[in-house]
Amino acid sequence: MANRKRKVARFGNLKGYSLWILVGILLVASVILTIDTATSGAEIAKLEKTQASLIQENSSITDSLVKSSSLNSADRKAKELGFTQPERIVYISQKEAVAEAR
Repeated sequence: MANRKRKVARFGNLKGYSLWILVGILLVASVILTIDTATSGAEIAKLEKTQASLIQENSSITDSLVKSSSLNSADRKAKELGFTQPERIVYISQKEAVAEAR
């Protein structure tokens, strides 16, 4: 009978140790998940800051494109390249032959 009580007592100690081991594992897992969540939050904040910067840059590039593709800009660029307004405009109708085939 005494031998049986010792076995029960040893098993009870084993339950206590396994309970403490389980609590320790859960505590470590909780700390790891908390650190992971904090790291993810910082990463999200960094990505949002980058997104805002890229949106601003995209807007600036779009404005620049609109300004550079305007007719006034094209006219100014043409004058810089040496193009001028024609003195006389000649229209050719389809009825008049430009070159005669031989």
